Amino acid sequence: MGESILIVEDEQTLRENLAAFVAREGHRTAAVGSGAEAMALLGRQSFDIVVTDIRLGDMDGLELLKKVRATAPSAVVLMMTAYASIHSAIDAFRNGAHDYLLKPFSLHEFRQKISNIAEYRKLIRENAILR
Repeated sequence: MGESILIVEDEQTLRENLAAFVAREGHRTAAVGSGAEAMALLGRQSFDIVVTDIRLGDMDGLELLKKVRATAPSAVVLMMTAYASIHSAIDAFRNGAHDYLLKPFSLHEFRQKISNIAEYRKLIRENAILR
């Protein structure tokens, strides 16, 4: 089975489409519409990858990123935004985001980002075993 992926997106159609796509790709998925829902779910369940929008209705995505890093440090975070700026990208990377995806994006691009993260996680596991 693939990675377990949490999608945090306040726009319902995009959230549902990404969750359906991820499931078709063979990953386990959950999708929520707010930062608070994401944190509640992360308190009960672990995820390999968290995909979150930078602008959420109840919480800034960068704030959520910091909370995810503190709560679930092994989760790899992919940030996505339609409001890209150099400042937000730098903040995301400084706070532990693995990658950054600009909206609108193609499903091919999204698949590639998830594949890259899965490969990264595999290398981390192999490295830990070798140590």
